[in-house]
Amino acid sequence: DVNYSEPYFSIERDPATDAAVGIRFGLVGIRNVGEDVVDLVVAERAKRPFGSYPDFLWRIKPNAKVAESFVFAGATGSLGGHPAQHWATTEKILCGSRRAAMAPGQVSLLSTGDLDDVLARDLEEAEPWDETALAANEHEVLGLWLEHHPLNPYRDRVKDEIAALRGAVREGGGRRRCEVLCCVTGVEYREIRNGRRAGQRFAVVGVEDLSGSAKFVMFGPEALDAAFHALIPGTIVVAKGN
Repeated sequence: DVNYSEPYFSIERDPATDAAVGIRFGLVGIRNVGEDVVDLVVAERAKRPFGSYPDFLWRIKPNAKVAESFVFAGATGSLGGHPAQHWATTEKILCGSRRAAMAPGQVSLLSTGDLDDVLARDLEEAEPWDETALAANEHEVLGLWLEHHPLNPYRDRVKDEIAALRGAVREGGGRRRCEVLCCVTGVEYREIRNGRRAGQRFAVVGVEDLSGSAKFVMFGPEALDAAFHALIPGTIVVAKGN
């Protein structure tokens, strides 16, 4: 969070007891956000906390891509409203966004308006993003799922029906059939180099669930063809195998 996170990972402590209560993700870990911007965020909030999202935009003056990254990472959560409103407000205040950049002659309110004009703006109305969108945006700029996960909507439905990935992997000594609800995180296609199956393709599939991550290997052209449409990062699948 722009009001609380340090440049790098830091321990969150209870103000009353000084006991460690968690670990905060470092701001420099957000894609498209450079150290110079992070240094400015830390310096500005030392003067006074950011009171609203327009206040943050006015004082930091990020370009649209940097502002988007802060929003997608969930780093604007202390500024009131929700991420979809912050993103919609970005498009109104900054003219470098994906849509506004297409309009010639537009300029940013941060360069032509005055402070009172910017701070007086209410957050734009917008439908809140669902868990799937929140998870996709978070993963786009952090490279991992931190607060949101594509499987969160299914947490209660499957916890007693399908094995957790971590448990399935730990218990899998030998040929043991398992079935896991998980999310595809990456796919790498390779070829067998030697032996009678030389030239045959196989896939190394990275998957993750709410308990951990693992990799599965898929052999055989029929299996690869049948699963091709699902072997896309972000796709939720039920992985079955030994």
